[in-house]
Amino acid sequence: MTISRIRINLLAILIPLFIILGVGGYFGSISWLDYMNDLKLQQQIDKIKLLQALEDTVYKEIICVSKMSGQRENLKDVCSDTRANTSIIRTIFKADN
Repeated sequence: MTISRIRINLLAILIPLFIILGVGGYFGSISWLDYMNDLKLQQQIDKIKLLQALEDTVYKEIICVSKMSGQRENLKDVCSDTRANTSIIRTIFKADN
């Protein structure tokens, strides 16, 4: 009589415990997958911003070189800042990939 009572009490404790663990694991895995998707999306957005910055600096360098194309002796002096910015962003981009 007491052994069957212990089994019933044990089942009354274990079954809800397993149900709670199962439901918690289910919602935990859903939350983890959402977090990982958000992390991947944020990484892609960061790469897009870096590409846009690279594109912007390359355009600025092209504009500077085209403005100074008639004055080749001043080209290195005037466009040195834009070339430095382009090379900095390019090294950052290479390091990310």
